[in-house]
Amino acid sequence: KYFLLGAFATGFVVYGIGLIYGASHSMSIDVIMANFKSLSSNIIFITGFILLLIGFSFKIAAFPFHMWVPDVYQGAPTTVTGLMSTAGKVAAFSVIIILLTAIVGGEAPNTFRDYFIVIALFSTLYGSIVAIAQDNLKRLLAYSSITHAGYMAIGLAAGNLMSIAGIIFYLAAYTFMNLGAFGVISIIEGENDTRTGLKAFAGLSYKKPVLAGFMALFMFALAGIPPLAGFFGKYYVFVGAIQGHLTWLAIVGIVASVISVYYYLRVVVYMYFKESQEEFTVEKNYSGMLAVALSGLFVIILGVFPDTLMKIITSILK
Repeated sequence: KYFLLGAFATGFVVYGIGLIYGASHSMSIDVIMANFKSLSSNIIFITGFILLLIGFSFKIAAFPFHMWVPDVYQGAPTTVTGLMSTAGKVAAFSVIIILLTAIVGGEAPNTFRDYFIVIALFSTLYGSIVAIAQDNLKRLLAYSSITHAGYMAIGLAAGNLMSIAGIIFYLAAYTFMNLGAFGVISIIEGENDTRTGLKAFAGLSYKKPVLAGFMALFMFALAGIPPLAGFFGKYYVFVGAIQGHLTWLAIVGIVASVISVYYYLRVVVYMYFKESQEEFTVEKNYSGMLAVALSGLFVIILGVFPDTLMKIITSILK
């Protein structure tokens, strides 16, 4: 499924690049960005750029290009899923941000504002609502990934320095939150992913209190509860949206974030307030625990000292 849909999305990217080259007579990003303002009136260039954005919207798992995410996240080995949910998203957003440097610098109008508004609106609402019905943690995190792509798309719609810096901070926070959560799942799941359902995590606080504590930390961070990294990622993006006169879209993002609190806390409730329905032994995994511990440490550090990273990001963008 991922191969076929990925190949289809790559076709959009290649065709978009072809049209951009036809309009700009160059493959250099610097040349294209330098002439972005004048090229924005060229229908061939705009069409090519939209096709390019559609291809990368597939990579970031934004609605309506998300259809592969739940099945692939559940079907792939958990460590691979963790890599796909973070590295792929970071790379795709990085490319989009680089392609929008002329807009971010204020040298050109945000021609694609409406496109980002649409995918942000539907990604945040769709992902947060559908995730409520999920009983498999990997599928739950898959729909969570769609929602988080929507939050970051809000920043792309705003297209200002604050929102773009917020997206980069968000990507750093999201990477550690998601890697940590999938790391805990990989330790618990057993052979053939037999324990990825919510019921398998019931009573985990009594069996493995350290793992339960880390999982609760990552769920709180993904929910955006202060003072963890996830809260400040959303905060910076929403502030950028308000500065970009998209207050209503920031409010939609906040509503989606409130909805998402339910299914993140549901995991915590199962771990701490439900009795275990299945007896199993968790094998020792020192490398996995080290990865989980480092992810948890960075989630806390980015939450306690968010300004440090934001100052570095802002200074680079300027």
